[in-house]
Amino acid sequence: MLKTVRSLAIDNPWCLRLLMVAIAVVFVITMGWWGFDRPDKNGEAVADVGGARISWEEYQDSYEALRRAAQAQMKDQFNEEVEKALNLRRVAIDRLISARLWENAAQEAGIRVSDDEIASLVRGHSAFRGKNGAFDSDAYLAFLRSQRKTPAGFEEEVRTGLKVERIQQIVRSAVDVTEQEVREAYEKRLGSKGSEADFQKQKEILFLLARMEKQEQALAAYLGARRRLTPIVVREERIR
Repeated sequence: MLKTVRSLAIDNPWCLRLLMVAIAVVFVITMGWWGFDRPDKNGEAVADVGGARISWEEYQDSYEALRRAAQAQMKDQFNEEVEKALNLRRVAIDRLISARLWENAAQEAGIRVSDDEIASLVRGHSAFRGKNGAFDSDAYLAFLRSQRKTPAGFEEEVRTGLKVERIQQIVRSAVDVTEQEVREAYEKRLGSKGSEADFQKQKEILFLLARMEKQEQALAAYLGARRRLTPIVVREERIR
């Protein structure tokens, strides 16, 4: 299995990327919504991101959630060698660092989320509805217990998640795609110019795909710039 992972990484990186995306999807579901609400038992920080600390407890929860997600995705094929090949410990800390960078960006941009918005989102979520379709406080509290969260902690995570979503939307909204870029993407996919009629037929979906790709590139570039400009300290001995 380890040879397979290495082969994917070298010969077919897209397959490995899809595997990591699949693991990430399960990871998000396993985590809950946006984060964790556990006390930092030993008070140690494994990293600092522009003054925002990442606790050992938070890192450990992130790593364990990723590991469970990988096990759920790969089942019997998952073992210690595969885990090392996927470098889950590094992925776990990198995800937390990225999260802190986005949170810092949202804070610097002055983005606010009201209590009413939080209440509306929580009360409207399908997971917290009873048989009659109305908000069920017992279902909500049961969910929080299953995720080891307090109402205040969870609702603050929701607030942070919405702030991050909004700063990311600001970055996305700055992206524009020209018809020439869409045409170039179309010709690149075909390996030739193709026909004008076929291009016009696919133009709308090609535009959407090109914009999505360019938006993701913009998000990555923005995050990369913040990473370069933000003092980040990772205490490597604590994440092994």
